[in-house]
Amino acid sequence: MQMLRYITQKYSQFKNTILLLTALLHGGMAWAQESISLQNCIEQAEKQSPQAGLLPFIKEAADLQAQLLQKNWLPQTNLAAQATWQSSTTDLPIELPGITVPEMSKWQYKATLDLSQTIWDGGVTKEQQKIVLANSIAEQEKVKADIYTLREQVSALFFGVLLANKQLDNAALLRKDLENKRKKTLDLKSGGLATNYQVLALDAKLLELEQQVVEATNRKGAALKALSLLTNNPNVEKGNLVADNLTPKSDVYTINRPELRYFEAQKKAIAASEQLIKAKNMPKVGAFATAGLGRPGLNFLSNSLQPYLIGGVQVRVPLTHFYSHSQSIESQQLRINQDKIRQLEQNFVWLTQVKAVSQKVDIEKLDVLISNDRKLIEIREKMLATADVQLQNGIITTNDYLTEVNNVDIARQNLALHEVQRLQAVYLLGITLGN
Repeated sequence: MQMLRYITQKYSQFKNTILLLTALLHGGMAWAQESISLQNCIEQAEKQSPQAGLLPFIKEAADLQAQLLQKNWLPQTNLAAQATWQSSTTDLPIELPGITVPEMSKWQYKATLDLSQTIWDGGVTKEQQKIVLANSIAEQEKVKADIYTLREQVSALFFGVLLANKQLDNAALLRKDLENKRKKTLDLKSGGLATNYQVLALDAKLLELEQQVVEATNRKGAALKALSLLTNNPNVEKGNLVADNLTPKSDVYTINRPELRYFEAQKKAIAASEQLIKAKNMPKVGAFATAGLGRPGLNFLSNSLQPYLIGGVQVRVPLTHFYSHSQSIESQQLRINQDKIRQLEQNFVWLTQVKAVSQKVDIEKLDVLISNDRKLIEIREKMLATADVQLQNGIITTNDYLTEVNNVDIARQNLALHEVQRLQAVYLLGITLGN
């Protein structure tokens, strides 16, 4: 009798828990005005990712660097001053009648303002700006590829919630059947047609079901909290998550991953660097001017402080690369880097194709399992109905009946699991391919 009272008490607590969960569920559904899809969660998670905050900084840094390079076309100015003493000075080794040649002071002073203007730099500034832009794009694509990895994490949590929902729905259906059977058994017991053991067996099964509900509810709550943190959206925790029933594309070899755009951006950055190597070895043309005040000035035989001005045009032609072969060596290094990136890209595509083929096979397998699950549920439910009649007629025991109940429950749980797994597999295939 104590055991019966204990099980009855626990069962009553279980009913109160279920009623509370149902009330919260209905309250949450009434509060949520729209459903939340997996795509919504992914977009919000990617937007809220700390890595996404790097993108504007990368662009801003590139813009500033491009502005600095553009300043290369502005005149370059320098202000200089110096005072020197020297041990000897220039003198004339001849004497001219009636002419006195002044002796040059060993102290000399000079202040100058130097100005230089690039007329043509061989294309160096232009190519440097291209490199800055190419590197910025590559860096942004790398960040986007890193953010893309969030999709699998969000997907796992999202489908964990969907599986928990299906498990709770199955538990509610099973609970309803068991409660009806318990009520009938109590009626039979009061008429002397059932024993206390049969009631205890049903109560024990209801308690086991309570454990399953608690576990599924906790898993769902944990997944929703994690999703809420990833998306920075508290409404996700209360929302109604839904996933469309997608059909996988037949061509698993069409890949549109952000990693491919990152590889392409890297190759363009290297190509820009190769153009810079050529530009550095092109002739350079510039103009210059110097305004000065010195003693002596341009007339080095005068001891007076004199202003002066010098101006002109200069051409510089780099020749070192002709005999050092530095240009060809640098170009060869860049080609090696290009080949390395191409190899990494080919390896990524190959691994992605292998993964996509495996995922498509999994989807086809799950299609077969789901079809068999539905057939098995139909058979198990018929067997359970037969067992119900046999139990009422005393042909089988309550344990035999509960065995059939377990069989139906397992078949339903398998169907729920395989349906969620198929949805997840389709989404993961899309994530793998970048669709």
